[in-house]
Amino acid sequence: MTVTMAMTDAMDETDYSSVDFNQVNDGPHNFDSYDASLRRHPPWLTQGHFVYHLVREADDKLGFVKDRHGEPICSPRKLQDLCQFEMVSLPRRLESLKLNSLPSDLYPCLITEAILQRQVKSISYLISTWPFTHLHLQKVVPKEEIICNDYLTLSTEGEDGMSLMDSISIGLLSLKPHSRLKCINFTGFMHDRRLCRELLRLPIVWMRPVDRQSGYLHSLLRKTLAISKDKVQRYLNRISCIYANIDLLVCHGHMFGPVTIALDCKLTIDDVPIGLALQGSSPFRYVCQRAWLEVLPDVCLPVSLLNKVLDPRYLTHLEIEDSDVCSEPSRWENILEGLSYLSELQCLSMPNTVHVPLLTSAMSQLSTVLNSLVNLKKLNLASCTLRDSLDTFFASFSRGLTYLNLRDCRLTPSDIGALLGWSGVSTLRELNLSRNNLTSLSSLIASLLIRMEYITCFSVSFCSLTTEDIRYIVRHCMDCSQLKVLCVQSFIPPPHYEVKGILEDCANITTLQKCVVLPEAYAFPGTHISQRAENHHRTVSLCHQYLEQLGRSDIELE
Repeated sequence: MTVTMAMTDAMDETDYSSVDFNQVNDGPHNFDSYDASLRRHPPWLTQGHFVYHLVREADDKLGFVKDRHGEPICSPRKLQDLCQFEMVSLPRRLESLKLNSLPSDLYPCLITEAILQRQVKSISYLISTWPFTHLHLQKVVPKEEIICNDYLTLSTEGEDGMSLMDSISIGLLSLKPHSRLKCINFTGFMHDRRLCRELLRLPIVWMRPVDRQSGYLHSLLRKTLAISKDKVQRYLNRISCIYANIDLLVCHGHMFGPVTIALDCKLTIDDVPIGLALQGSSPFRYVCQRAWLEVLPDVCLPVSLLNKVLDPRYLTHLEIEDSDVCSEPSRWENILEGLSYLSELQCLSMPNTVHVPLLTSAMSQLSTVLNSLVNLKKLNLASCTLRDSLDTFFASFSRGLTYLNLRDCRLTPSDIGALLGWSGVSTLRELNLSRNNLTSLSSLIASLLIRMEYITCFSVSFCSLTTEDIRYIVRHCMDCSQLKVLCVQSFIPPPHYEVKGILEDCANITTLQKCVVLPEAYAFPGTHISQRAENHHRTVSLCHQYLEQLGRSDIELE
């Protein structure tokens, strides 16, 4: 949905003071977006022994700088780069050099070159002999790499179809005695869905085949997980099939470490909780700052035991999604107990999880637990059913937040009144009230805006507001000195003259960077999809032209 695209994700870090929402993907830490990688790409491309010079075209795409004959202009690589290329292109040469006795600052350059050239054997060897205690993977990825979402886990041409992650895994599983590696950081590749799964398979791949017996593993796993012996056997069958080739390349049961692996942990695939439960029987230890939990049909990790498999000192962002938890009070209490152990939690995201009609005491119990989390700054309750319960919640939850998402929560006028009376509303930087029926509540919303001194992102999209209500709200936004994103979509596109009026008001918000006024293309008139899309595109173009006439071409329409 457009409204969620314009607003930020609770699980991401956003510096509201400095962020430019017109270039939100250009941040230095956004490595796992293909579009962002195109924008940060340096003006060269290395192929073989040559560097080809690139230029940014008008459409933001990269192209070759060409000579007068239309041929791409290239330059020879530096001698240092060529020497590094020669070293990593022959793994035997690396091994004969006894790298543990060479200057350690050579290692980052060599592994960067090995990644650039997709020399998987050299990558494995460099990982296994790494002379530093820490390795942050993103920092050794070549700057000129255009990174797709599955950059690490995508199979490499040749080398038996091995991926970069396979080569790193082999290096970790074959760590040499003189290696000083204690921690390897995989954070930042959060959109690589396979990465977390492969990292959490390291404990089982490390184990000796004789120890990979379903009975033995089940005895280990059931201390933490609710899992059947049959499920364990199916998991083993899958591992033995997938890692048949890698099994031949590693020394199973080889003692080293412990080695800590930092990652963005997605407990949305059964391999992940199984790997976390097995880590104590291997040299690997897992820590994460961000974790996503979903209900898995055959493997259950109780939230109350989450602090047993992930060190709560590092866990700051947690998302839990379980639409049925409020129908079972014991499961709900388990979640509350687990949250109480996570003392460093800064962000709690519970989309489609808290449903007051199923458990009337849910919000009062949740507020009690959240009051104990002194570092909490973000709360996402999108798609929860909270009708007539915010007064109970805010009566006991008095601390301030910077982020609050109440999208599609069936809020009533009393809920908006409770939000207005909450003492912490003044600290909000982002508030999402979209997809609630706010008919005739424009005056309350305006009062909210007056109280939110630091509000930067605000959404009341799809709230059944009239054009007059929307313009009334937008005019009150003029007094918000830090507002950068405003979402005021309606279910159907307003007439052009009404859109113009809204844009005139938006143009008077001096800090505004992004404005979301129009609904998606499917809401536009037309007999078929292409005609609707064409009408949508035409209206967006007219809006851009009008903003330009108003001297606000800097405002992005989404």
